[in-house]
Amino acid sequence: MTISTIDTKILWGRAGGRCSKPGCAEDLTVLVGTGRYVVGEMAHVIGSKPTAARGTPEGGEDTYDNLILLCPTHHTHIDKSPEGTYWVELLHEWKKAHEDIISNAGKTAKYDSYRKLQIEIARILITNKLTFDTYGPHSATAQSDPNSNAYLYGN
Repeated sequence: MTISTIDTKILWGRAGGRCSKPGCAEDLTVLVGTGRYVVGEMAHVIGSKPTAARGTPEGGEDTYDNLILLCPTHHTHIDKSPEGTYWVELLHEWKKAHEDIISNAGKTAKYDSYRKLQIEIARILITNKLTFDTYGPHSATAQSDPNSNAYLYGN
């Protein structure tokens, strides 16, 4: 069986054209000068053949639900790893988490009360101050290394 156009479009669209392995997010489309090519691979979560990685006697389907978009490196690594290293549920978790990130990218947070907005802004400001105090120009980190960017830009 062949992967349908609709399943292909849904997979690529929901993955944002990026590798779904946590921490990778490699761009799977390449534009070089006038050349354009795709390096992404639609990998089966449940192998399409019984002998494939994570295969079952009936084999996995060529549908969106059984596919995950990966870069060639991670596709190969996952499929060549010892059995049980990357299990079906784990790959589904990766896919869902990655697609959630893509789905939420650029969305504006909405707050149903002014108080909730104040609390969120306070959290951001507290995190920002903690980061500045820990790594900023007057931090112990910066002061212990006069050649660091933090030290140089703070003086």
